[in-house]
Amino acid sequence: MKKIFIVLFVGATLFPLAWAGEARDQLNAFHQQMQTLQAHFEQQLVSDKGEIRQQVSGTVYIQRPGQFRWDYDPPYEQMIMADRHRLIIYDVDLEQVTVKKMDDALGQTPAVILSGDGDLEESFFIVELEPKQGLQWVELKPRSKEGNFISMQLGFVDGELSVMALEDGFGQLTIITLSQVVRNRPLPADVFEFAAPEGVDVVGDLD
Repeated sequence: MKKIFIVLFVGATLFPLAWAGEARDQLNAFHQQMQTLQAHFEQQLVSDKGEIRQQVSGTVYIQRPGQFRWDYDPPYEQMIMADRHRLIIYDVDLEQVTVKKMDDALGQTPAVILSGDGDLEESFFIVELEPKQGLQWVELKPRSKEGNFISMQLGFVDGELSVMALEDGFGQLTIITLSQVVRNRPLPADVFEFAAPEGVDVVGDLD
């Protein structure tokens, strides 16, 4: 069975030096000002040996508070959506929908950066890093040990989030690059609505 490591659940350290710069300000402004976001993403899963194990792409939609949707393009077609109360995962190839309840553990994942509106300092240790590749970088490490990633680095340019790099407990690195970013514009009214296609298996409660 294929497994897609999305930004919500995977978390290496690319740039280990602390740096006094603009990254912290850009992180705070992004987190405080963003209400909606739509973007194209390119995602790579890199092994602890530096081998690229998977490359996927798609579109992400985010609306605060607590709503997001990741649509993965073929050949790994999948939809992952949260509607404040439920997490819905639709795997097209498996013809299966999985529904889970949202819980407090989500606050210790990267989802708090994108769809949450809580205090980042309460969930993460935050350190500015040296500018690299034309980006301002900041590193966040979860204060809780309950999450599935150990380090997350965010790269900003001109106030926009451009790159996320997440390390999990196995030394794997998930790198997500955003492009065609549109912030704080109304999203389609039905983007966070979902009805299971006829004939697919549903695990959990969609009602």
